[in-house]
Amino acid sequence: MSHKDSFICVCEVGELGIVMAMLERTQVDLEAKDKYGRTPLLWTAENGHLDAMQCLCEQGADKEARGAGGMTALQWAADMGRLDMVQYLCELGAWGRATISHGIT
Repeated sequence: MSHKDSFICVCEVGELGIVMAMLERTQVDLEAKDKYGRTPLLWTAENGHLDAMQCLCEQGADKEARGAGGMTALQWAADMGRLDMVQYLCELGAWGRATISHGIT
């Protein structure tokens, strides 16, 4: 497993301590995309890991990044029913460019 894939995996499962350690001790690409086109931030949003999401955002992760399907972290958080994450991302200004992509009119 590559260093990039390891970091994405750690974010996917929300291991905050390891996320923080990797950010402090190694060169990680906050915008690296995996085979699904998702960044570490998108994985934290999809899986409901608010603490890891906050850590990534504090380090400068692009809150407007889109995965291969076009969804942002805000859209993933909303889709998963995570009001706390939606609120956090909106406070950071993520709502500015989000669009609904699930056919809701």
